[in-house]
Amino acid sequence: MSTTQGFKCICCGKTHEKQAFISHSQKDVAIKQKLMKACCEVGVATFLYECSPEHKSNASPAEVISLEIAKSEMFFILLGDSISKAYWTQAWIGYETGTFKALKDFYQAQKYVIVLQDIRQGIKVCVPTLESLFLFDFYSEAGWDRFKDLVIVLGKLEQFYQAASGFRTAALNANVKCDNCKSGYEAWIAKRDVCKLEKGLNKFKVGPQWIYECMIKCPSCGKMVTRCFTSML
Repeated sequence: MSTTQGFKCICCGKTHEKQAFISHSQKDVAIKQKLMKACCEVGVATFLYECSPEHKSNASPAEVISLEIAKSEMFFILLGDSISKAYWTQAWIGYETGTFKALKDFYQAQKYVIVLQDIRQGIKVCVPTLESLFLFDFYSEAGWDRFKDLVIVLGKLEQFYQAASGFRTAALNANVKCDNCKSGYEAWIAKRDVCKLEKGLNKFKVGPQWIYECMIKCPSCGKMVTRCFTSML
């Protein structure tokens, strides 16, 4: 819920300057709460439709969602354990990502659509207009610390910059082009979690730079993609 001064946080009740829109399965309760808490701790409110007052009103869900997407600087698609069977949620992802991209293009705004996926999972969910993918350990506090660093950097939250100063050395980055579905997107992996990938990890050095050759599962088509990740520095 937004106010004239900002966005009311559903976790702490305080007002934050920025908001992130969350697309998720309502059955992934524990992971959803971790995401909300992590955003709150770095001063970003979250919008989840089922937590909004409009959810119990006669307001059109499509209109409410479109309005809140327009207000949000970040859009996180949470691929938890339940979403592969949440077909209604998957249909909404298509609508929400399309709306977000249209608004971003219309206003020429710097907005981010990021798919969040547990590094051990191989969930196949079609994500149209996929721009960014962040793989980390959903079940460790260190993984969520890396997520908070990502929010700080993308949201330009200057008051938290010092806390996120290690992000560029703690995350690996690659530009991915899926050979199967031709989706192109940027991917990040928390460096401490890279060893948890189920298959395909080679590490080698080119000059001063360590290269991590990893196999990841494309969220758009579910096929394995091999790409070389490097430190963001």
